[in-house]
Amino acid sequence: MHSTIQLGSVALPAGPLTSLLAVWLATEVAARMGRWYGLTYDRMFGLCTSALLVGLVVARLAHVVAFWEVYSQSLLDVLALRPGGLTPWPGIIGAFVAAWIYLMRFRLDPEPAGSAVLIGLAAGGVVWTIGGYLTGRVVGTETDMIWAAMYGEQARHPTGLYQSLGCAAIWTFLWYRTLEPRRVLLTGLFLVALLFLLTEGFRIGRADELWLDASQIGWLALALLTGYGMWRTNMSPHSDPPDAESAVP
Repeated sequence: MHSTIQLGSVALPAGPLTSLLAVWLATEVAARMGRWYGLTYDRMFGLCTSALLVGLVVARLAHVVAFWEVYSQSLLDVLALRPGGLTPWPGIIGAFVAAWIYLMRFRLDPEPAGSAVLIGLAAGGVVWTIGGYLTGRVVGTETDMIWAAMYGEQARHPTGLYQSLGCAAIWTFLWYRTLEPRRVLLTGLFLVALLFLLTEGFRIGRADELWLDASQIGWLALALLTGYGMWRTNMSPHSDPPDAESAVP
């Protein structure tokens, strides 16, 4: 594990640094891609930041409520963000609700906005998963492959790097492939689900006695749903994608 990144004489914490870079990259790419679909940079930037802030607050509050007996002894600790101090799923739900309210407030079409955000998330995922590899947040199972990463004295799959390479491939594909918004959403979600369905099998901590653990079942369900949606969309009449020459991110 590499808990710090050394820049000359300065040692920066790898977790917070990669998280901040991931958030910046995801927001910037999403805002730029919004112009591809006729949305302004400011509106997309506002959408991303609103969803992010609400998601963080809700995730933190959910964690505080779950461990209230601890936080009630020192209320100032509620404001002290640290690794493991967020509960992800309530935060994700809160971010979705905030994004939907923002879309309704400014009358933005959900499909183009969602497509731009998805491409941004794929871009941010490249850095986020590298952070998981560096900090040990995502540790792979033991292997004797030549590209294995050493964790202590054990050679393990660099699962975080697998996920980062996959996110980079998805980002590149969606960025350069001219698709209408609905196809971007369905194709992107399908590829993300397939990526994590496969790579979660190399992550330590999964239920080894099961063929698929709970997270993989969730990714499989998403892959099946989006795959069915892609099939239905391909069966419907085609519509013209955005003109690549008229709006370049």
